[in-house]
Amino acid sequence: MYTAVLTDTGSFCFTGTTARTFALAQELVRCGADPVKIAHSVYFSTPLSKMRLLGAALNSLHRDGSLAWMHVSRRTMEGCQSQEEDCEGLVNYALAIQGIEVALFFREQPDGRFRVSLRSKGAVNVAAVAEAFGGGGHECASGCAIEGPLSVATERLLAQLRIRGYESKVQ
Repeated sequence: MYTAVLTDTGSFCFTGTTARTFALAQELVRCGADPVKIAHSVYFSTPLSKMRLLGAALNSLHRDGSLAWMHVSRRTMEGCQSQEEDCEGLVNYALAIQGIEVALFFREQPDGRFRVSLRSKGAVNVAAVAEAFGGGGHECASGCAIEGPLSVATERLLAQLRIRGYESKVQ
């Protein structure tokens, strides 16, 4: 339970974090959860394949004002000897960039479609964008699948962001 609280709150950084969240964490520690052991397990046990994949994804990083996006192809995943779960959380590295409000991560699927993770710091409702492509989630973290190729998928997502009120602010 403590692991879920830690990760779902972004290490107690997301806007939904309240005094009640900390009270729950405190109660879980009182009941035996080891916050140091759990944090080390979550943040300091990344497989080498995921680190290689992160490097490849960061190498594809694009920025347009307060929007950033990255991608990995099937070929890249195979070259990094990565599993699907190695893609989890990679979008957050783009969101962590100073001045970025919205981040996208495109992961090529075996059928040529792209699984897209969308994240927002709160200024843009990415759930509405994901829903336009049959996906879902919540205002700050959502996902969807979209037809390729990558250039077309990227432009369709960017167009939907513009429809939803996102304006590029080149910095």
